[in-house]
Amino acid sequence: MRRRPPRTRPGRIAASASRHRLPALAAESAFFAALAVFPALLTVVAILRAAGTALGADADVAAAEGMTRLLRVVLTTRGSAAADAAATLLTTSTTGLLTVGTVAALVLLVRALRSVLHALATIAGRPARTWRAAAALALLLLVGGATVTAAAVQDPLLVLDVPAGHLVWRLLRWPVVVLALVAWAVLVLRVGMRLRRGTWRVSLVAAAIAVAGWLTASAVFPLYVSVVARVAGGLGALGGGLILLVWLYLLTLSLYLAGETLRELHDGGAEDTSRTPL
Repeated sequence: MRRRPPRTRPGRIAASASRHRLPALAAESAFFAALAVFPALLTVVAILRAAGTALGADADVAAAEGMTRLLRVVLTTRGSAAADAAATLLTTSTTGLLTVGTVAALVLLVRALRSVLHALATIAGRPARTWRAAAALALLLLVGGATVTAAAVQDPLLVLDVPAGHLVWRLLRWPVVVLALVAWAVLVLRVGMRLRRGTWRVSLVAAAIAVAGWLTASAVFPLYVSVVARVAGGLGALGGGLILLVWLYLLTLSLYLAGETLRELHDGGAEDTSRTPL
């Protein structure tokens, strides 16, 4: 007996997510992202270290401290060993870090982003992008990540001698970071789903949903892990890696659910994905 198609928008999004096997797609992307995350963080710190004369001598140190704090929040005490190892790597100055480390980060990021673009193309029912698109996004992610990180840990308004710049930047810092995340989500969704020019409004809505999911996962997941760690000691030495992998899984799943929402907002979630007018 054939099931009736869902009538509500959330029902259609859930049905489409099940049809596209979003949990499996998110798990694949999270695995490749977990391989790329530490080389990418090292490369961002190396870029800031190379640009130290323009950004300030302690820009790379502040960035490494900020990244370490983020990892400690996400991994909680169950991943303290992984966080300590990351802190050691991020604060170690190596001559070839900007060259060898960047190559490794690019290779792993391209593979992770190819998985993301393939998943978004599956959602949209369009041909997947080539590795060139993934490579361009990887380069942009490294450079943009270094820029946003420098802005988050430094005070650019003080460098420009803006009156009361420190106070103004304290108010603007995190809104600017959130806007950068929204812009990145819009770019990835549009590139991966091959959207046309007249879809900016729904792209922004979907990107806002993705960023809201990222922020929620980053805020709530550490609390969940800290509660579970008190009653279950089975994570062991692999706890940090497993926690990081699950966190990345939640981030990619949020992005793909935003992609399903975008598709639904654009064309009502047509059953024939090969004719999706994205």
